[in-house]
Amino acid sequence: GNKAKPIDTVTIDKAEKVLQKLEEQGKASSETYGIWGRIYKDKFEKAYQAENLNLAKTHLKKALIYYQKGFEFDPRDAYPGVNYVTCLELLGEKEKALRLIPAVEYAVVAKMKRKQPDYWDYATLLELAVIEGRFKEAREFFDEAEPLAIETWMFGTTKENLSKILNFRK
Repeated sequence: GNKAKPIDTVTIDKAEKVLQKLEEQGKASSETYGIWGRIYKDKFEKAYQAENLNLAKTHLKKALIYYQKGFEFDPRDAYPGVNYVTCLELLGEKEKALRLIPAVEYAVVAKMKRKQPDYWDYATLLELAVIEGRFKEAREFFDEAEPLAIETWMFGTTKENLSKILNFRK
């Protein structure tokens, strides 16, 4: 979905049922858990924007559960890993987030050695550096990511995550 045509609750509910079936059948993967986490991250965002903070926190905790499952399913997949770390950060669990960062960073760097790095690799390293307060390195990762962003929404997603992190710290 997007701002012009947001995804409705019926579609989200259908997606969740499919994901639940996959999990029940033992066919879930790091990516399916990542999608499931994203559903709850979007629900969190919607509740947060509506200033329903209790509901927002509930959704954020659910997102964390699914991102955690995804990263534990395959620790080589940095997508659920970075989102797991971000959810921990947003929930105020900084110590846990900091302990996980080296594992997620390792997953990204190892992937970058196997394949040509893409926007998301550098965006992930950027987000991790911001969480750790390594702003000079974060800037360098941004400079690497920028020319690799082939769609404008890519920057938007990264900006939203970084904004949430910085806002929640306040």
